[in-house]
Amino acid sequence: MRHFALGGSAPTRPGLLVCRVPSDLRPGAAAPLTSGSLRVRPPFWHGPRHMHTPLLGVLPAQATIGGRRHEHWGTLKRFKELAKTPEELALKEELDKGYWGDANELLKNREGKFFFAVPKLTPKKEASKLLDAIPASLPTYKPFDFSKVNIEEAMHTKAPTLVLVTCKRMFATAMLDSWRKPFEAEFPHLNCYEQVGYWWFGGLFRMFAAKEIEPSRMNKVLYYNGIRKTKRMRWDLNIKNRYCAYAFLCDEDGLVRWRAVGLANTEELAMLNKMVNKLQQEKGVSSSNNLASRSGLEHQQKAD
Repeated sequence: MRHFALGGSAPTRPGLLVCRVPSDLRPGAAAPLTSGSLRVRPPFWHGPRHMHTPLLGVLPAQATIGGRRHEHWGTLKRFKELAKTPEELALKEELDKGYWGDANELLKNREGKFFFAVPKLTPKKEASKLLDAIPASLPTYKPFDFSKVNIEEAMHTKAPTLVLVTCKRMFATAMLDSWRKPFEAEFPHLNCYEQVGYWWFGGLFRMFAAKEIEPSRMNKVLYYNGIRKTKRMRWDLNIKNRYCAYAFLCDEDGLVRWRAVGLANTEELAMLNKMVNKLQQEKGVSSSNNLASRSGLEHQQKAD
């Protein structure tokens, strides 16, 4: 058994509402804002003395949305109306929620139960692979770690793996521990890795995080830069609230077979142990079938 935790904290929210117009931009020079889906150009030339930070909703801009260009004043409003692609719709959802939307949701639902765990495993054919959601952001990470273990190595295991993911490590400490500690108590032989991704003020955040991590686990902590690049990962994993901890139970093939969110309760912990046992039984049946297939093939070859 393995337990693996991902975490991080970023001071800014992906999808900026304010765009700084560089002083070296001339009329007609577009300044990209978000992944090429929205591009902003200044209405006229501002010299170095007049450099300023206009709001996008006020700045006359050109937006490329759904393959079409639109000249208008209310860029954000128009963007919300014309958003079509999955990336644009996800950004629209974040813009509608606002900067403090995640925090406000957690104030109303302090246990972070934004959905209820299902007491059954997702069929293999319908399950998605956890690592498929990560490569888009992982290559930008620069680990300066102690254990020299990365996420691919930790996930390449022929055993069920509990993956805990959060975007705000320090805010989600209680939620992470509510899943991790009972899981470690139930399976004391597992290896525990904790990934902490930071961008701005990384050293300060790492210092605070170190105080919350037991010394016995400190040598297995990895720190990553590039948290601002994990927006696509959050979308793919359907992480709606950055302040919550999400639990993903993966099988031996890295497929997400069960998930939960927020502070673990007694019922969910019992459910998690039950799902782990089911995965182990499933693995045993699969191994027996493979062994029987190999034995049958060898017997046939000898007969031939």
